[in-house]
Amino acid sequence: SSRVAVFLAFLRELASDRVGVYAYLTPYHPLALDAIRSRPRARAGFDRSRADLQALFGRAGVPLMDLTDPATFGATAHEWYDANHMQAPNGARVIDVLRRRGL
Repeated sequence: SSRVAVFLAFLRELASDRVGVYAYLTPYHPLALDAIRSRPRARAGFDRSRADLQALFGRAGVPLMDLTDPATFGATAHEWYDANHMQAPNGARVIDVLRRRGL
């Protein structure tokens, strides 16, 4: 689509200006992620979206880290405001894992 082309052009422009771009898929609360995983249509859409984003960023040469599962970086289930917004301790865990992986 034209939006994808514009986005890729923007990423290429950043690269030509030697601006480092890194991306990550944001975490979901464990209960929200379980709800997605337990519904076949939701899971299929979720998996398709992740794959599409990985392909898109891959075309642009931009590293994309998947942090959708909070278990991958030691987040706790009780340190969230809602299904998508973490409290500071979980946010610090995200920053820590991004730093450790060089992003």
